[in-house]
Amino acid sequence: MKNNIKVLIILLISIFWGLLLIFHFQKTVSAATCGNGVCESGETCSNCSIDCGSCGPTCGNGICESGETCSNCSIDCGSCGPTCGNGVCESGETCSNCSIDCGSCGPTCGNGICESGEVNICCSDCPPTCGNGVCESNCGESASNCCLDCYVEHYQKKCYDNDVYWYDCNGQRKDKYQECGTSGWTDEYRCAGNWVQRKYINRGCSNAQCYATEEWKDYQYCSNYCLNGKCVFPPTVITKGAVVTY
Repeated sequence: MKNNIKVLIILLISIFWGLLLIFHFQKTVSAATCGNGVCESGETCSNCSIDCGSCGPTCGNGICESGETCSNCSIDCGSCGPTCGNGVCESGETCSNCSIDCGSCGPTCGNGICESGEVNICCSDCPPTCGNGVCESNCGESASNCCLDCYVEHYQKKCYDNDVYWYDCNGQRKDKYQECGTSGWTDEYRCAGNWVQRKYINRGCSNAQCYATEEWKDYQYCSNYCLNGKCVFPPTVITKGAVVTY
């Protein structure tokens, strides 16, 4: 019996404190007046935006709301894209729309102006000029039409003193290209009637090339006859102090 009384007493005390807390909470809430211009305890942007202000945008709801940007909420507002002036030539930036990051676009071939960097590249704007110190080979300048700019030392070969020499594009003789040798006899013989003929080599230069031609020349006349490239003389007989030749 005494135990039941104790349990009852404890239960009553618990109910008393519970009712006291509820009363205190209701008193606190009722004390906050929404609309008085003061965001009081218990008021929030959700239950009293007139006093506490709006809760602001919610990043991630798929709507790019006021206050959200590509910088603070790219998931709603998308990426910010390239930033001209950050020193990086990003996708979407070109020399035309952001030269500070991507550099200047350079000269424009075909605009009729010979701009820096177009010499020997854009012939329509910068025709070749002989004497400017640049061999504008891409635009048709060469050693043949402008030796001053396109000088070539070994330009062409010509004959000189029966040898082949190099000449530069100004027509000045330079070093020897090939020695053609000297004309002369060989050690080859043959018979042609009563003549012993000997082979002769003619050497020289023609049309900037060495040449060597062979010819048989009469070398010795045989009073008797010629055999195997040599003269054959009649036999000589000595009889009683007299010399008889047959």
